[in-house]
Amino acid sequence: MGAEFETKRKIEFSETDMAGIVHFSNFFRWMETVENQFLESVGLPVVKQDGDIFYGWPRRKASFDFKVPVRYGDTVRLKLTVKEIRIRSVRYAVTVRLDTPEAPLCARGEMTTVWTRINPNNGQIESVPFPDGMVEKFEGA
Repeated sequence: MGAEFETKRKIEFSETDMAGIVHFSNFFRWMETVENQFLESVGLPVVKQDGDIFYGWPRRKASFDFKVPVRYGDTVRLKLTVKEIRIRSVRYAVTVRLDTPEAPLCARGEMTTVWTRINPNNGQIESVPFPDGMVEKFEGA
């Protein structure tokens, strides 16, 4: 494990509350954004269609611990680390740091996603094992 991916973003006014501090819900959006960018960087689909079967990554669990406020105009570094790969799920850790020389930790989160498909016979979402080669793409990142 331990594959990592990092990206930066500048905080927009629309992401803040009346005090100019980023609303907590945006951290979860950013976690999904950095995950999507990571998947694309290693050649894995965010959403896949195979005939009439759709595959994707619903979240089983997501959390954040907040340390330092992030404000309008700040630039942050989002770092995703693959913590665990199982038969049909991946657990990530995500850190958010200010993009400054001191780089204080603003927040730390975790998310578990599950590889699933929509069963074409009954419309139910069901977890399925990773297809051949998928784990290697995670490990080779």
